[in-house]
Amino acid sequence: MDQKKYYESVAQELNLWSLDKRQNRYFQDMIRYDNILKLIPRQRLTILDLGCGDGYLSYLMAQKGHRVTSLDLSQARLDKFRQIAEDFGITQKTGDIKHTGIDEQTFDLIVSSEVLEHIEGYEEAIIEAYRLLKPGGLFIVSVPHDEPLKQFICPHCLKSFYRDGHVNRFNRVNLPQALAEQGLEIEKIKTVRSKILNQLQYHLKLKYGSIVKLLDRFLVGLLPRYTFYLITVARKPRA
Repeated sequence: MDQKKYYESVAQELNLWSLDKRQNRYFQDMIRYDNILKLIPRQRLTILDLGCGDGYLSYLMAQKGHRVTSLDLSQARLDKFRQIAEDFGITQKTGDIKHTGIDEQTFDLIVSSEVLEHIEGYEEAIIEAYRLLKPGGLFIVSVPHDEPLKQFICPHCLKSFYRDGHVNRFNRVNLPQALAEQGLEIEKIKTVRSKILNQLQYHLKLKYGSIVKLLDRFLVGLLPRYTFYLITVARKPRA
């Protein structure tokens, strides 16, 4: 319940739908989303956005013709894009990503973007995703890339807490291993969003677009360690 209250409060503070396109936060999310969209097969799929947040990725996938279900713990975050969900035929569902209550083998593809780093016992979420995938279905996961976990002490209650609610640290070894341990077959591992480009964008106030995406791809290829996000694609065996 405390976790649910936390994300309901976050919903009041963050809103990707209204961000200026020159802000770092818009850059970071859109570069990640663009890379995720490129990994999704072109044919029309039944997709679950597992921990959808403000629903912007759900919208981008539905815009391409996919049948999307958006699930999040926070009703307030779902409310942000309720009208857009209706317009694009997106099904919204409030729930726990470990126990969704959805029938097994429902989806061709599941996306979980910047979610697993927040979840204690995140392995249960992977097990649930495996259950929900059809045989041969894809699971696309993005998480912060090798992000140091930092704890702080609240000056009011003196309790410790993790910055941004991140309790898990992932890298190119342990995330694929966690997926493989639950029976998924790893197909692709990549990093995105150059930290160097982040600094350039911040100081130069670059507008997000094709040139920025090309520059990001170049810098990521040149210095893959200095990146914000790790994206892994895994497949549920067909038999």
